[in-house]
Amino acid sequence: MSPVVKSPKLWDVVLALSNDGQYVLHRIVHVDSSGNFILCGDGNIEEREFCTSDNVIGVAQGFYIGARETYIDVEGRRWRWYTYMWMHLIGVRTFLLLVYRAVYKFYRIFRH
Repeated sequence: MSPVVKSPKLWDVVLALSNDGQYVLHRIVHVDSSGNFILCGDGNIEEREFCTSDNVIGVAQGFYIGARETYIDVEGRRWRWYTYMWMHLIGVRTFLLLVYRAVYKFYRIFRH
């Protein structure tokens, strides 16, 4: 039995070969009328990559996050909520990432 391959759509996280020849794991932030994608990493504010639909290698199905490496399915309510909020908070992403990284670093140092 072959795995089910999901067609990439807006806001999906994909592994792709960008037009500049780099492999990237980024979110689709725009799909043009020809089906080409504009990609952006969640930690990026302005930097964008571009690729065609033919250059998408795979679509993420889930992620392991946090210190406990909790699995989050991209079809779940928690991931959909995160994606919606993250895509609408572009103006404060840098600040939120700094706070997250500081808290995570603090947790790693003092959890013992």
